[in-house]
Amino acid sequence: MLSRALNSESIPSAMQDQDIRSLMAHVLMGGVLPLFHMEGNKGLEIVAECFERLENQFYALNQSPDTAEAVDIMKNVLLPAILYQNRLGKGHQQLTALMALILMELIAYKEDERLHALSCDMEPEMLAYAILSDESLWGENVREIDGIHEELTKAFRDLQLLGIRETIKQSLPKA
Repeated sequence: MLSRALNSESIPSAMQDQDIRSLMAHVLMGGVLPLFHMEGNKGLEIVAECFERLENQFYALNQSPDTAEAVDIMKNVLLPAILYQNRLGKGHQQLTALMALILMELIAYKEDERLHALSCDMEPEMLAYAILSDESLWGENVREIDGIHEELTKAFRDLQLLGIRETIKQSLPKA
């Protein structure tokens, strides 16, 4: 979805972008992999394999993302990673920015019937409220998760005002 959102010609070409590589690395290393409590360098090996796969020219064809797969990733990977980061008292800005970007793509292309009444131009607060309250999307009302409504609202606002590239850059830790 990132490659489509940035109008990249292919997934491997999107992975050549340093900001996208950084976002993906932070999401995987800092957000998703800690859920699995891996020993040693196993997490680094998994990230390297993921990047190798995404950079493979086999994926050069600009495949249309599978909507159900994108929703499953949000529900079963990104949301649990956000909850885990909350329990640790850590931020989850990259995870939320990626979730917001996926949601905006799904809304823009009307690819999920649960999001048909939403628009990318809605007020960010209303958009975040509607999405997080949608129990058919998440299986529960996730709006009450500490900080998620505010973070998702900020990510939607950034996407609307600054665009995708600046939102990605702002979500990355400052060097």
